[in-house]
This record gives sequence, C-alpha cells and structure tokens, in this order.
Amino acid sequence: MAPVPRIITPFRPRGIGTLQPNNPEKPQYELCPVAQRGARIQIIVSYSIAIEGFDQLAPSWHKLILDCPGSSVFLTPQWHQTWWRHFGSGELLLLAVRNEGELSGVAPLMKVEGGLSLLGSSDVCDYLDFISRPQDAEGVCRAVFDWVRPQPWDNLDLFSLPARSVIRRHFIPLAAANNLTVREEPEDVSLLMDLPGTWEDYLSGLARSDRHELRRKMRRLAGEPGVAREIVSDTEHFDRDMEDFFRLFLDSREAKSRFLTAQRADFFKDMVRVMADNGWLKLFFLTISGVRVATAIIFDYGDTFYLYNSGYDQRYAHLGVGLLLKAQCIQEGIDRGKRRFDFLRGKEPYKYQLGGRDQTVYRCRISRS
Repeated sequence: MAPVPRIITPFRPRGIGTLQPNNPEKPQYELCPVAQRGARIQIIVSYSIAIEGFDQLAPSWHKLILDCPGSSVFLTPQWHQTWWRHFGSGELLLLAVRNEGELSGVAPLMKVEGGLSLLGSSDVCDYLDFISRPQDAEGVCRAVFDWVRPQPWDNLDLFSLPARSVIRRHFIPLAAANNLTVREEPEDVSLLMDLPGTWEDYLSGLARSDRHELRRKMRRLAGEPGVAREIVSDTEHFDRDMEDFFRLFLDSREAKSRFLTAQRADFFKDMVRVMADNGWLKLFFLTISGVRVATAIIFDYGDTFYLYNSGYDQRYAHLGVGLLLKAQCIQEGIDRGKRRFDFLRGKEPYKYQLGGRDQTVYRCRISRS
C-alpha cells in the first residue's frame, strides 16, 4: 500500500521574527523576545543571512557541524561540495545565517526548474537537512524562511529528511503557519542500530535464528583457506582498490549495473578520495586465498559507522561473504567504540538479519497554491 501523505495544518509559531528591508542583499532578522516560565529576562538574538560560496563558508561550516548533535557525514561541506561538482546545475544558494558575524546555521539550497530544492539528490545523499545548533535552530529556520518566501519560486522540495531533522521540527511548521501548502510523506526507510560495548553483547541482542545463522556462516567461512580482512583508509593504491570495489559492486546485483552510470561512478571515486583525505574512509575487503570476494564502503564519522555501499562476488555467495563482511564492519565499529551503525537507506533483508531497525526518511513539498 502506498504511504499516505501527511498534510500539515497551520499553528501559531513561537518567537516570530521580522525581516528588515534596509538591505535586501543581506537581510537582518531579529528574534522577538521570549519570556521563559514567567522570567523577566528577555533574550534577543539578531541574525543576518547571505549567500556565500563553498570556499568562504566551508571552514566555519565544518566548525559549526561539530556542535550539532545528530549531524551526519552527508551534512558536511565536503559532501555537499563533492556532490555539486558532479551533479550541480542551475544556481547554488548556500545560505549562511550569522549572529554578530558567527555562523549559526547553513541552509544548502539550489535553484531548480520550477522552484527551489535542497542541495543534493536522494539517489546518493541518504540524509539532508539545514545545519544548526539546537539553541539556534528555530531562529535560523525563521531567518531562512524570511529570505526564501519573497524569492520567485512555485515549489520548494525538501527531501532525504531524518525524522528529527531541523527542517521537520522548525521549518515545515513555519511554512504551514504562513498559509503555504505543505505536503509531507514518507520517502524511504533507513535502518540503523545502537552498538553495545562488546561483540558478544551484539550477538546476544540478535534474534535467536539470526544469531544461529550468523555463527554458522562464520564457522563455515573460517574453514576456507587464507581468509583475511583488509581495511583501506588511504588512496595509495586508489585505482586498484576502486577497480575491485566496482567489480564486486556490479557483480552482486543486476540493479546496481543500472544504477552505476558513468556520472555516478565518477562521483563515487571523487567522494572516496575526499573521505580518505578527511580521515573518514574505511574501505573493507574480504579476501579468500588472496582474492577479494566482498567489499563495503564505510564512512567513519563522529560516533557512527555509515555503510554507504557494498558488493560481493557471486561465485562465493554460498559462503555468505557479503553478509559476513558487513558483520565484520559492525565488529570493527564496536571495537573502535562507535555508538551507532547506520545501514542507510533501503530495506534489504540482511540489514534486519544483522539487527537494523527502521527509521523513516521523509520528503516535503511546499508550494504557494
């Protein structure tokens, strides 16, 4: 059954601000005083907003994101700039929201046919959002809304939104409260899980049948000659490593051949370089007798391992090499003290077998009519 869209009904927002018209190129936004629980102290925060470029914005953007709980590698300036380099068209709109010169938020947008959109695409960007500290999120969204509303657009497309995204909590209700048409619906499902402190605790947390099957496959693989695991985190042998990754990626499922256009392959290669340069790459290979038979791209960012893509040699499918390498990725995350393992989007059965739990990803379309 197709998901039922959610229609957002208007409500009166808190902390309504005003847009100062004296300089439309760099409008000022002042968050109205808010009294908390009858206190006499009033908090006034003044925001400015301007379009900036990657080179100008990236250093402060990177610093900001470190203060944003729940941020992901897909919200970094490095990710956005790599995506734009390969897929960008139209006009780039990096909205920088500042308070007394200090960056408080970033809204990565672009002009597309028919209106505005988040910067990115759902085929390669698992999560997107505005970037803001929790204490600034409401004011940042108001500043962005005040900037966006008078622009010439008919539709604003906001996609790849995690359930607790800044956009869903603050921007979408604001749009609904200002008489815009807001249509939100589930877009996809991601699977993730919290990681325990030990591998044995992880195994004990799996369903009994899944735990039994995983252990059976592990014992069977251990009987093969020359089983080893490689973790690549640099680009010393980049061409060979990417050649093996693409070979295994394409061999594992026919649908991946249709997905991997030349443009996406170039993006993957560039993205892997960027992740390695920033210390966020772990490219896993499982080898048997010196032959690479399975692979997985892991982004090691913050307290989370992100499983971005994977593949395996069909000739070794009977050994469960694809599943077992992902289990080894999970074990590596536990050993490194990571708190979460994110399988990212898609409801492949192996994600459930390894302990993943559904998390809905949303899409919201805002229009003037």
